[in-house]
Amino acid sequence: MEAPETLVPIHAHDASTNRHEVSSTSQAKNHSANDAATTIILPDLFVSIMSPSPRLNPLYEVVRPASEAFTKELLGLDAASFKKHRRVNFSLLASMWMPEADAEGLRVMVDWLTWVFFFDDLFDDGELRDDPVGAQAEAEATLALMSDHEQEVSRELHPLRYLFYTTWVRFRNVLLALQTRYRKCIEEYITGVVRQTGASLVGADISVEQYLHWRRKSVGLRPCHALMEYACGIQLPDYVLAHPAVQECVMVSIDLVSLQNDILSYRKELASCGTQNIIHILRRQGMTTQQAFDRAGGLTVTAIRRWHLAQLDMPIWGEEVDRQLQRYLQGCLDSCIGSLNWRLVSAV
Repeated sequence: MEAPETLVPIHAHDASTNRHEVSSTSQAKNHSANDAATTIILPDLFVSIMSPSPRLNPLYEVVRPASEAFTKELLGLDAASFKKHRRVNFSLLASMWMPEADAEGLRVMVDWLTWVFFFDDLFDDGELRDDPVGAQAEAEATLALMSDHEQEVSRELHPLRYLFYTTWVRFRNVLLALQTRYRKCIEEYITGVVRQTGASLVGADISVEQYLHWRRKSVGLRPCHALMEYACGIQLPDYVLAHPAVQECVMVSIDLVSLQNDILSYRKELASCGTQNIIHILRRQGMTTQQAFDRAGGLTVTAIRRWHLAQLDMPIWGEEVDRQLQRYLQGCLDSCIGSLNWRLVSAV
């Protein structure tokens, strides 16, 4: 296997189109004895359904300062931590995901993204990383907050639980079917996060499909789709969302975000010895770094083709249901396009 490399992606922002374009090459410095340089050609991620520029919610500048001030006070962020939080800019991500949401819906998504970032960090690099018992306890306490009854959650003792609870309180007034879907998605996500505590994919004989299946449960996008329904006022019956063609589109959107994230974050994960990345998995299967990036790029193209094929199998349910479904599917696409563009300007 090759020696570890440090990848330095080159990107620029085209202010006239609000489009962030990635250069097709990036420099990779090999920290071996001869300190030789390597060039890695990154796959073009802005293709087909990923080529449109992201739309931005006009309420972005209204929601951002209020959410950031709330987060700073609630979590007690010092100056350095708050500066980092502002650079990550979840308000921008949510505004790209939901360009047509109202202020309340946008704020719920921003607060939820803030919660999931800090919650996930507890298990990735925080105090629960090597504490399965503590991780399970935190998971159970968080899941218990999703009830129909008022609960008292201490802002001082459990600020993250309080933040999650505020999103649930605003969410639980929606239709019961949507509440049920949201609960199920949250349970699936938190269960996936807890299972990875203290675990690693290093040395595991895991296929690409097995890896993507694992990522679909742990990446946290399924709850976002339910939140999008709430925030954008989309109303779809369960039988429509359960249709295989719709579910395939949902899985494609999650796979695209996961693959894009792995491609663009590989440099950072090398520095922190991260292993839960498609590039790392492919390299352990014997590929060179360039071959792994090429393969990952090919997987994004395959996912895009799956999206188009799913459209061919989509039933026609009638004008109103079809209108709502098209809004939902556009939201899934917006989550992919927004995530890709956001990663190029955020501090993640």
